[in-house]
Amino acid sequence: GDVPIDTSTLRGAAASTGRWLGAAVNTGALSDDPDYVALLVSEFGAITPENATKWGPLQPDAETWDFTVADSMVDLAELHDMRVKGHTLVWHNQLPDFISESMDPADLRSAMQAHFETTLSHFGTQIADWDVVNEALLSDGSMRESVFLSALGEDYVSEAFTMAAEYAPDARLFYNDYGIEGYNDKSTATVALVTDLIADGAPIHGVGLQMHLTHGYAPTRDELKDNIDRLWALGTVAHISEMDVQIRHLQGPESERLLAQAMTYYDITAACVESEGCEQMSFWGFTDRYSWIDTAYGADDPLLYDDDLVAKPARTAVHQALLGEPMTGCEDSRLTNGDFESGLDDWISWGGSLSTVSDPVYAGGSAVRSSERTAEWQGPVQSVLDRIGDGLLYEGTAWVRVGNASEAEVKMTLQWIDDAGEHWVPLNWVTATDEDWTELSGVVNFSDTRTTGEVVDAHLYIEGPDAGVDIYADDVSLHPVCPDTSVPVSR
Repeated sequence: GDVPIDTSTLRGAAASTGRWLGAAVNTGALSDDPDYVALLVSEFGAITPENATKWGPLQPDAETWDFTVADSMVDLAELHDMRVKGHTLVWHNQLPDFISESMDPADLRSAMQAHFETTLSHFGTQIADWDVVNEALLSDGSMRESVFLSALGEDYVSEAFTMAAEYAPDARLFYNDYGIEGYNDKSTATVALVTDLIADGAPIHGVGLQMHLTHGYAPTRDELKDNIDRLWALGTVAHISEMDVQIRHLQGPESERLLAQAMTYYDITAACVESEGCEQMSFWGFTDRYSWIDTAYGADDPLLYDDDLVAKPARTAVHQALLGEPMTGCEDSRLTNGDFESGLDDWISWGGSLSTVSDPVYAGGSAVRSSERTAEWQGPVQSVLDRIGDGLLYEGTAWVRVGNASEAEVKMTLQWIDDAGEHWVPLNWVTATDEDWTELSGVVNFSDTRTTGEVVDAHLYIEGPDAGVDIYADDVSLHPVCPDTSVPVSR
């Protein structure tokens, strides 16, 4: 009978939805890092050679071909039943030196023909998918200047797909680009390009959405799903083809930065599994040990596993999204002693007097009372400077009531100081009474409300009533808000 799928791995979790999950393979790591290889083959069901199947590495000069590294990757994939995507036949970068900007059209076409015939014939059916043309568009939707455009005109894209199909009739052929994941001029131009290719009879099967993201600058889940749907409506599948998520710009403790990154991974993965047209999801590497981002942009931690090959929250989030499970990691309050069972530990007051009381309490044996208040902004306060970070939505909750007044407005406020000065952002406010406990809850998007510059101080506090009115509070918490999954997986 069929061997049951091991859904504890990323590969198995993806397979349970009928999808492939892949990673780009680093040449040096493949030969020198057995731990890297072991993790690759256990967790991933597809590979893309990071550089080994690009034109320049395959054909260093007009007379020489070198398939050594690419063959070793394909052999590894065959040994472990992994799908291979070739990357990339036509691209303006990493070309052989003999491909020059001033090439005669006939010479360029002849070189392309030899490149396609030799490469595609060599691999045959070992490589199931090919990125035929990579990054042919600019952000405004116009065609990118390149040797191919200048020598062959805009039809070079159609020519390349037709040529690829001639030498790899069984492969599925993809257009691949960055910045086309959401709705913009470039993604709309991509849809138009695919539409024209289909109308021309060019054999195109899918579009790769590279998905090189920075947390906070990513398409929403719905936007991505809509974009995949419009490609699916053309008869083409979508691959998330080169995903990584940069977080070096985020402030806050590592726990918050990695949680923010995990949220982006979760939403993109969820969008894929919720979209019938999303067939494969691949990351541009899988461990921070070998990420290209460090070299290209600066030190970062953009992938699913850290430098020591230890799984990060991002790996957990991808796995949960593949299985249609809610994302975890947001449950714990960033406040300590929010129930005041440890007295006033970690709590201060900006004026007035704080004390714990055993009556009234909302839950447990203790609550806090803020009395002798001489200003409306006085109340219980706790520092959150080292416990919250950019890029996250935080929910604050508390149970409150008042004394010395029948009712009063009570609010929860996030305060911080950065390069632009001091800021106060209310999460919410309620009308509290002296007769019963009222829930006070609200959310604040720390990154949306914050100016640039280093945060040097941050506090959460409860305030609001006129001077002289006592505030009682219990079960105070502040925690991040995780993305939600309630949509069934599309199989």
